[in-house]
Order: sequence, then structure tokens, then C-alpha cells
Amino acid sequence: MILDLYSQNIYLFGLLCALIIVVLVQLLYHWVVYSRLFLSKDKNDHPVPGEGVSVVIFSRNQYFDLVEKLPLFFQQEYPEFEVIVINFESEDETQELLQRLSYEQKNLKPVLIEKDYNFYAGKKFPVSIAVLTAKYDICLFTDASCIPDSPQWIRSMVSKFDASAEIVLGYSTYQRAKGMLNRFVRFDNLRVAMNYFGFAMAKMPFSGIGKNFAYRKSLFLKHQGLISNYRSVAAGEDDTFINKAGNRKNTRCQYAPESYMISDRNLRYGDWFRLKRHYHASAKHYKSRHRFMLSLCGFTRFLVWGLSIALLALWFAPLIALGAFAVYLISELIVYYNNIKRLKEDISVFWVPFFELYLMFLQPVLVLKNLFHRPRKADW
Repeated sequence: MILDLYSQNIYLFGLLCALIIVVLVQLLYHWVVYSRLFLSKDKNDHPVPGEGVSVVIFSRNQYFDLVEKLPLFFQQEYPEFEVIVINFESEDETQELLQRLSYEQKNLKPVLIEKDYNFYAGKKFPVSIAVLTAKYDICLFTDASCIPDSPQWIRSMVSKFDASAEIVLGYSTYQRAKGMLNRFVRFDNLRVAMNYFGFAMAKMPFSGIGKNFAYRKSLFLKHQGLISNYRSVAAGEDDTFINKAGNRKNTRCQYAPESYMISDRNLRYGDWFRLKRHYHASAKHYKSRHRFMLSLCGFTRFLVWGLSIALLALWFAPLIALGAFAVYLISELIVYYNNIKRLKEDISVFWVPFFELYLMFLQPVLVLKNLFHRPRKADW
């Protein structure tokens, strides 16, 4: 049969072989990287805390967010922590609120960053000030649009620190709301988490999410903070620092439900698209091996769809082409289904192929948009 197909059309036979190869590559990503999250044992151990924690919250014109959410951080069941709120270029009444609350909450530390003091775009300067201001070695980061899903949030995140751990990657999700856009944004957020959790568990940490992650102040100082990225990165400071400082020995993942951060920020499509542009722009500053692994995954996924459609349209070995695509799709749905369960998300796997297909077509748009118009202002 193989010889018959080869004799029919050598070029189409080559496409069929290419399809089988890229499907195998995708299966490797599914079961060597992305399956690690749902196959890993969920260890919800919370040892007696031995260290204080500096919780760092970024805020920019988020007065009402702070009024609603900041009290929840002081309800954390952890014996020793401070809350540093970075008030970055706010034009509302945030500073007055923080000063008033600091009289009531002795472990609240407001830090005002005025526009004249921020020499570089994005969070680089505020992050550096926050870490240098921190009283404790463990710095736990989030922002004012988020609330901890449990009073055990600090304890859960800190429980992953041991003698060799210097970075802990957590999970943050968006509050469920009506509409297809919210479902799509939560799917994309899940997909990003599968990436950074999966690669970190495979001993190749490359990224994280700034709404919920922690690292040691000593690690930040050891790597000279964000100096190398001050001018080159408009956003994605969290990504690039983890990419620079993270390694197979010092990075841990925390995906227990009590460690989650929930954002009630209702993103419009334009907001989401700008965020994707910033994250895409920061990815070019990743280490070469990480860029290669991510590019290979995206490119082979695109080829699976493209080659399958081409071979079926030309009706060349349709059963083999359809079978190869079915193996890929079933494998992907199994991985997504189990990771959706692991991260307690409420997303139907029915939407996975459609959302993945849309993101694949969007990728070249992001590349071209950033090529001709570099994103400058970070949205956070």
C-alpha cells in the first residue's frame, strides 16, 4: 500500500509523511509536556511557615479595586507577612486611601511611584522598587484586580519553597461571566498556564504569570533584577526574569486550588489583543532553546491542520490523513479535558479546536503588527 501511494504522486506522498511526522511531534508535546500537570500528584501539604512574606500588589488608578479587595489580603491565615501596594502613576484617590488604611493595618506598606520617577516603560522600575522595599526574602506578587481564592493563599504558595526553591509559579484565572469572549479569554489563560506549568515540570521553566508567582529577593539581587531588560522590554517583565533566573533546580509549581488568584477584570477584545501583543513581544527575549521549543510546537500544530485539510481536499490517502488528524485531535482533547479538571476551570472541550484554530490564524497577525508597530505602553 505504501509503494502504491508513493507511485501515485511522490509530492503528495511527501505531504502525507510530513503530516505523520508533525502529528508525532504534537503527541510528544501532549504527553511529555502538557500531561505533566494533570498526571502529577496533588500535594496539598502546608508545613509550619518558617519565613515572613512580602506580598506585592501593583495598582494603577484602581481605587475601587483596592477598596473592595485589599481587606481580603489582611485576612490571610499566615503569621508573618506585609502587604506592599505599589501605587504607580495613579491619578485617582488611591494614595489617600492607602495612607488612611496604613494607620489601621500596621503591615500595610504603601509605595508611591510618580510618573517623574519612572524612567522606563512598564513595571520594571516599580518591580525593582517593590523588591528593594520588601522586608522579607520571599516576595509574592499579584495585582489590584485580583483576589485570593482562599485565606490559605500565602501559606499554599510559600509551602513550595524549600532549601533549593527560589521561584514558585502559581495560577491565576478570570472570573466566569456571560459571553463567548469571556470563555475564550479563560481558555487562552488556561492554555498559557499549561505551557508554563508543563515546561517547568519538565525541568525547563521559561515563564509565569505576574498575577500569582513568587521568588526570593536574594535571587532578584543575584541576577541584578531587571536591569538587562530596562530598555528592551515594554512589558512581560515577569516572563523575562523567570526566563533568565529560573532553572531545573530552583523552580516549583503550585496548582492547588487554595493557591489560586481570581481576576474580575472584564477584558474587552482590544484589551486582550494588546496583552497578547505585549507577551508576544517579550517572548523574543527568551533563551534560544525556549524560543525554539515554543516555535516548534506552534509551527507543527499549524502544519497538522494545514496538511490534513490539503490532503483531504486533494483526496489523497484520505483514511490515513483523517486517521492521523483524529489521533492528534483526540489526544489534544484528552489533555485539555484533564487539565481543565485539574485547574478547576469551567470550559467545555467542545470549544478547544475552534479556539486553537483561531489562535493559530491570529499568530501571524501579532507578528506583523509587532513588526511594524512595536508595543510601547504596557497594560497592567
